[in-house]
Amino acid sequence: MTKLRIRPLVIALAATLAAGPAAYAAESQLHEEVTSTPGRGISRADEDMVSSAAGKVLNHIARARDALRKKDAEQAGNELRQASTLMDIIDRVAPTTVIKDRMWTNDHKLSYEDTQEVHPAAVPVYSVLDERTLVDDVAMPGKAAEPAAKSERTLKAPVAKTEAGKRLEPEAADVMVYYEELDLPLRSTRHFIAAAQSELGRNRLNEADQALRAAQDSVDFVGLFLPEPLLAARDNLARAHEHYSAGKVPEAKEDVDTAIAQLEDAKRAADPDSQADVGKLLDDAKSLRGRIERGETSLAGDIKGLWHHTEALADRAMESTAVGWAKLRHHGQVRADLIEAKRYVVYADVDGNVDRAPERAHSDLTKARDFLDKAAAASAGKTDAEVYIKDAKAMVDSILSGQAKADPGELANLKNQVVQAMDKV
Repeated sequence: MTKLRIRPLVIALAATLAAGPAAYAAESQLHEEVTSTPGRGISRADEDMVSSAAGKVLNHIARARDALRKKDAEQAGNELRQASTLMDIIDRVAPTTVIKDRMWTNDHKLSYEDTQEVHPAAVPVYSVLDERTLVDDVAMPGKAAEPAAKSERTLKAPVAKTEAGKRLEPEAADVMVYYEELDLPLRSTRHFIAAAQSELGRNRLNEADQALRAAQDSVDFVGLFLPEPLLAARDNLARAHEHYSAGKVPEAKEDVDTAIAQLEDAKRAADPDSQADVGKLLDDAKSLRGRIERGETSLAGDIKGLWHHTEALADRAMESTAVGWAKLRHHGQVRADLIEAKRYVVYADVDGNVDRAPERAHSDLTKARDFLDKAAAASAGKTDAEVYIKDAKAMVDSILSGQAKADPGELANLKNQVVQAMDKV
């Protein structure tokens, strides 16, 4: 039998370690706070100029490399000086963020504070955000279409295919958001240009070329296809309205069925601020399908209302996607509030002028007014959108008070006013 003898020192160490967590659980003696606030802003015109300058930097780097391949050190040096000057221009104009770092002791006898104005890591050379529709040919109920006469084909494209006596029509199987962006990283590009100039000064052309190749390799490029089922549902509900209005009820039902599947996908992916609305669209679409199956008539207005409500949420999804310079602007919350205000203005138009539900339209405008109030408070004295927001609020107040009618023309003007405000932030 083995006996384990625990010496007093071991016992003391064990006791110390056991007490450790309790000792470390005491109140912290230090506090730290890091805050960021908008620094220097940038106008839309200057955004375009900076993007142009960033593109020119890349052109000069490419031309410098071409000169190096031709052993023309003088021309390469000229190109790099041009690129360096453009980098100085970008640094002078690019927006900044002020980072403040504070640390202090509990008794405030010792404190540390450091403030730095930080440039963005990169500036966009260009960015693209648009829709790409993926179309499937779907067999629709009914007889195959007869070949169109020659004169008719010039006005309306004939059906592409037939299958077992059924027409095959294009259907928006999915709509993808295509996002593409090219960004110029500021710090690394300046570093590699300086390194190339240093190597060039020592007549080391190969090493200079390697530095410039590294500068080109450091450029940030993104190209993505992102699914956005709300856009596809919008397109299929638009087709449902077109089919139903033309008396093609079975085709309209097929379109609604497809839209329901896409709205189910949209609900799963919805953000908290839109999930309830997407869920209501889904419920309304299922109810509409049931009414079509039961043979109810005069549903064109209901389909149109569902379509335009979906369109409003699809527009919101696109407008809320920040790309390019939108990622660097300081007033993202103002724009977010304006996007929500626009959504409810569109809702008011659909509810009041399509669904004939003035109470809902009044509620929509009240919500739009709330978001305009938030945008006005956040933009006061800070953005060029302030005057447009003020005018939009006055237009909403005029409608809510009964001084103006919530007709399509008035609401279209209100929507345009909000869009102009969005364009300023």
